[in-house]
Amino acid sequence: MNNIKYSYDYLFLSPHLDDVVLSCGGLIWQLTNSGAKVLVVTVAAGDPDYTKLSPLAEKAHKLWGLKSGAMAHRRQEDVKACAQLGADFKHLPIQDCVYRRDTRSGRELYTTQSDIFGLPCAEDLDLGQALPSMLLSLPVALKTFAPAGIGGHVDHEFTRLIARAVFGSKLMYYEDFPYCEDDASARFIVEREPDLESESIPLTQTALMRKIRSIEAYASQVKPIFRSLDLMRSRVRQHAQEVGGERYWKLGNQKEQNEGKNFMLRF
Repeated sequence: MNNIKYSYDYLFLSPHLDDVVLSCGGLIWQLTNSGAKVLVVTVAAGDPDYTKLSPLAEKAHKLWGLKSGAMAHRRQEDVKACAQLGADFKHLPIQDCVYRRDTRSGRELYTTQSDIFGLPCAEDLDLGQALPSMLLSLPVALKTFAPAGIGGHVDHEFTRLIARAVFGSKLMYYEDFPYCEDDASARFIVEREPDLESESIPLTQTALMRKIRSIEAYASQVKPIFRSLDLMRSRVRQHAQEVGGERYWKLGNQKEQNEGKNFMLRF
């Protein structure tokens, strides 16, 4: 039973049903193990119309080894992963970009792999219009984390931009794993937002083990992303060693003080 509380110490926004655990699982376990209340909110966790799947969505289902009811299966994976970390979860009803269509014409918004890693589509009204009010209705938290948008996936970009519009300059950003394995990922963040400063959070061996175990809960995703469990474990450990645990970003103190509250959402 997942009883959502009125308030949390930490709120983590996940574009998909795995992104936060992949990127922040070690920190989350260390926080909950110390007594903090943590909520993981997945944005694109809604069900599609399984009778109208696009070729791109069908390809995704084949990679995941899932058919009808794929998102229900993925939500259950997320429940198990969050339980491993001691975090509560919340699944928003917005659809993954591989499912989304123009609400007026019914046209598929993202039809190729390159579309997914391009600019958000102007007709993508579900995220552009619905997500801000959904984020505003979430339980209050002392600190909120959102993806830095490394890799350029449209769902990550939407989540980053709208989270910043809603939560403002106090938002913390996590590096999107495994996209952030690229040596240029930190440079990408600095070049796009030079006022952000990084901080590496060391992970205990137990925290790293818990992170790996929680990622294992996403059985449908491990093979498409990492090819095997062993490679996943190796890459998670290697990345933690390279960045000193997990790396996060926030506005520098002076910039945070000067940042206005009326941030305008831009694409």
